[in-house]
Amino acid sequence: MLVCVLIAGLTPRRRAWASALVLFLSILSMNVTAHGGVSLEDDLCIMRIGSMRAHFTGYQPKVRASQEFCEDIPELGEAIIVLDFMNPALRKMEIGFRVIKETTGRGARTTYNDIQALLKNPDNILSERAPDQYATGSFNVSLSIKEPGWYVGVLTALDPETETQIISAFPFSVGLKDYVGVLMWGCAIVLLGIAFYFLSGRRNNPQPLVEQKDIKTTDEGAP
Repeated sequence: MLVCVLIAGLTPRRRAWASALVLFLSILSMNVTAHGGVSLEDDLCIMRIGSMRAHFTGYQPKVRASQEFCEDIPELGEAIIVLDFMNPALRKMEIGFRVIKETTGRGARTTYNDIQALLKNPDNILSERAPDQYATGSFNVSLSIKEPGWYVGVLTALDPETETQIISAFPFSVGLKDYVGVLMWGCAIVLLGIAFYFLSGRRNNPQPLVEQKDIKTTDEGAP
């Protein structure tokens, strides 16, 4: 609301630049948030399991110490995925977990429907944890990935009393460079500079030259 008020007070030319800047930054913020079945909430990586949620964290302790990752794991090799249940009901369910290589070409847009056929082939499964209850509300999965690309984690949650099963699939990348993200941030910096130039009103407009004339004075009292 405040942004709209500020933009309304600008001249038409500056208003156009300010509107373009706000639109671009809005698009940028949507692209840097997490994708697939995981979202960013209050700087936490949240995985949705039906109406319930779990905190998702990726680690690569051998190469990145204690640095945390949300979906996009930067380096090949060993990695650890940790899930912390945010809903107590998940502790009473039987939780199973699998990781497969994503070969559909859909990348970050991959859904469970896209990979059902892949899950039927045991050769496609890179890591698997049999369904079990986790009373502590947390479990981790160790991975060793040698090829860069997209992968999919598939979590199943079965309520033993109602036999209701919930399936959540989330794609994540390993060893891929985010060139698009770098390019977009670069464009954002350039756009901010241009916007500041126009919005600040500090353009170096050439000043008109003032012609100086020599003024001759006469002494009227001289003989």
